[in-house]
Amino acid sequence: MGAGLRPWPARGGSTVSIIERRTTSRASSARGPLLATTTHASSSGYHATMHAKPRSSSLHAARTEELAQAKAELAKAQAKADGLQDLLDALDEDYDAMEAQRQLLLELRKDLPEARDDAQAYLDKIQRLANKADPSRLGQFASRMLETAPTFLSWRDEDFASPAERDAAFLTSGASGFTTDFTELKDAVLLSVANRLDAILSLRDRIR
Repeated sequence: MGAGLRPWPARGGSTVSIIERRTTSRASSARGPLLATTTHASSSGYHATMHAKPRSSSLHAARTEELAQAKAELAKAQAKADGLQDLLDALDEDYDAMEAQRQLLLELRKDLPEARDDAQAYLDKIQRLANKADPSRLGQFASRMLETAPTFLSWRDEDFASPAERDAAFLTSGASGFTTDFTELKDAVLLSVANRLDAILSLRDRIR
């Protein structure tokens, strides 16, 4: 050791002990900022994680809502497809009956032919179309019409001395019954057509 330099007197310890304490103190001071930085970084990561959780929950809720909407749209589309299929099935099933109704409406607009054979053929055709179009509603009306048709045709072909006698015979012979039966058949045909159209429109309303 150089001249003029003397070690620090040791009180309760050597010079080495003093140097060790100073070194330890400096090391502790150096670790202080590092520990603070590490603690701050850990805290920042924790808060970032806490902030990330609500965003993840919001994304999950949005996807769940989108899935629910997609399922609702799919169910709606399926219901519409089912309604269309029901409508097509009904049209296909009732095609022959509707065609008979169409022809029946056209035939009923015609006048009864003058010749008896032609008139009878015309009325037979009316009955066939009625039974094909709607047998449960029109069959009975068509049968009654044909039952009274011969009496009416006979009255129409007969010669009378006067219009008064003709009118009286129309009532007493039963010829008037044909007029009533024929009118009731026409009304029943119109009602049958209206009911079928209503059924088709109801199926159409289901797929709007």
